[in-house]
Amino acid sequence: MDDGCLYCGDKDSIEHSLIECVFTKLFTQNVLDWFNQVNGCLISPTTEETLFGITASSLNTIIIRKFNYTALSMR
Repeated sequence: MDDGCLYCGDKDSIEHSLIECVFTKLFTQNVLDWFNQVNGCLISPTTEETLFGITASSLNTIIIRKFNYTALSMR
């Protein structure tokens, strides 16, 4: 049984796949950069907010909803 990440070869796990993998980090940053550019904002969500959605913030509620839908699609 192969337990290596398909993208980087490191030992795979849920935590690795969703948080630690260098390819996941790069993909997430690229999506976030695109999102900020398209929506004219500068959000910087925590890992938890990226995984589970932003629930409370001083940000515009429309931006929060857009980000949460984007993050859901990204996952």
